Amino acid sequence: MKTNYDESIGLINIIPQDIGRVVLNLITNAFYAVTERKKQQPEGYEPTVSISTKKINDKTDIRITDNGSSSKNSHFTKSTVNMRRFKLLL
Repeated sequence: MKTNYDESIGLINIIPQDIGRVVLNLITNAFYAVTERKKQQPEGYEPTVSISTKKINDKTDIRITDNGSSSKNSHFTKSTVNMRRFKLLL
């Protein structure tokens, strides 16, 4: 798991239990996706789950990405490197 946190953010006004459930769910899904892809493509594939935060004006951007597999019916946007991105703006 890779992390990149913006140290300038400080405290944010959220309900910890709510954001905790959201982030936990997204990370769980990301780890499931990389595990499934590893089963299909064991050689040369390095599973990666990343979480980053960034301050954008008066908002906090939280991103959780992975390079795992995704289903055909997935509603997540794929970038050119097959990374699913989950973006939360607080």
